[in-house]
Amino acid sequence: MPDLTNIPGISELWTRTLGDSRIKIAILDGLADLERACFVGANFTQHQLY
Repeated sequence: MPDLTNIPGISELWTRTLGDSRIKIAILDGLADLERACFVGANFTQHQLY
């Protein structure tokens, strides 16, 4: 597992939040098939970076 402390700004972020284990974040390197069963009922936002 990578050293998360190397992420710019992460230390400041950690001083502002304790986190929430119910929140899950995924970063995909391509388009997701949002019709798949794993996404049913999910609350998500997609951002296209380019």
